[in-house]
Amino acid sequence: MILGLDLSLTATGWATITHDGDLETGVLPDFKGHIAHRLAVWERELDQLATLFNPDRIYVEDLAGNQHGAFELGMIHATFWRAIWANGMVDRVTMVNAATLKTYATGKGNAPKALVLTEAVRRLGYDGYDHNEADAAWLADMGARLAGYPRPDLPATHLRALDKLKAA
Repeated sequence: MILGLDLSLTATGWATITHDGDLETGVLPDFKGHIAHRLAVWERELDQLATLFNPDRIYVEDLAGNQHGAFELGMIHATFWRAIWANGMVDRVTMVNAATLKTYATGKGNAPKALVLTEAVRRLGYDGYDHNEADAAWLADMGARLAGYPRPDLPATHLRALDKLKAA
């Protein structure tokens, strides 16, 4: 099983793809409160996901350098690594930069979130409306395709994004 994660301050999207190609998605909801409490709850939720799915590989959207909320998002990433370390899954993680994710989803590295979501609905059979879940679905799809799972056809302009992951 492949797990895709779009780590977020507001709602972390997650998606799994099984060996037979089935896609499941969800969101770890956020709530307002002190950042320490939010991180503790988020870590518990992530730990439950890791335990429940025990993924073969985990694909995570990497941090962008100077985005809004970068400090807090950095804490989310640190909490992610702590939970992954505690579950003995560090060697299963592949970080994917946003431009590579967008290229894979749309053929364009600077595509807007709305297009990434639209393409997930059109190409992956995603039936939701949350861009965090859609990003996670694309991350899981990348990993599933690289692992040889059955996946829908994508144009070559999209598949070229996988070259960056193969070279890493």
